Amino acid sequence: MLNLGFKSGDNQQNVVTNRRRVCEALGIKIDTLTLGQQVHGSTIRVVTQDDRGRGALDIKSAFPGIDALITQAEDIALMAQSADCPLIIGYAPDKKVITVIHASWRSMSQGIIPQTIKLMNQQFGIAPAGILAGVSPSIGPCCYEVKDDFIKAMQAYTKRAGDFIRLRQEKTYFDLWAMARNELIKSGLKPEHIEVAGMCTSCQPDLFYSYRRDGSKTGRFGALIYQK
Repeated sequence: MLNLGFKSGDNQQNVVTNRRRVCEALGIKIDTLTLGQQVHGSTIRVVTQDDRGRGALDIKSAFPGIDALITQAEDIALMAQSADCPLIIGYAPDKKVITVIHASWRSMSQGIIPQTIKLMNQQFGIAPAGILAGVSPSIGPCCYEVKDDFIKAMQAYTKRAGDFIRLRQEKTYFDLWAMARNELIKSGLKPEHIEVAGMCTSCQPDLFYSYRRDGSKTGRFGALIYQK
């Protein structure tokens, strides 16, 4: 596995090297990578050509306090990072607009998904029904045990929170995959335009980093979408 995150305690140059390897495998340049300093919030940034490369080589140059990015600019790769949270990539082919969303439970409970889709519509005239979306591997309902504060936050955000709760052996688990999909559909995307990976990061230590499984020093994987 290649750690792509600067917040994991890894040597910064090692992380940059890993990012270069990913970019080389995809046939793109590392200076196209553009990232936000994710804070589990709901602030969104529309990226311009002048922003290209922010956060690629160090965390200081990444957009502060940003958990979702949108762009119509060419030769830009938007990337979000995670060690359990769902990451969402979206593409509007008619307008050639891309987005990446760090859809942590805190961000989803603040409405980051519908807000991002709404901003894509406002800024670029995109009909949500034309957006194609993918939800990355993340911690699954098999492993994501939650407590009362989590449930209260979700119930405060949506009346459908109960639809995503799974009870097993007197413990409460939550289905982030189902909620992310529901948020996209609620935002106007067609169900057939949404692909959910359905792979649990906590269950598969040979493939994924997991904050819940390994703690704060674990690495970060990334979801990347590139605009030619």
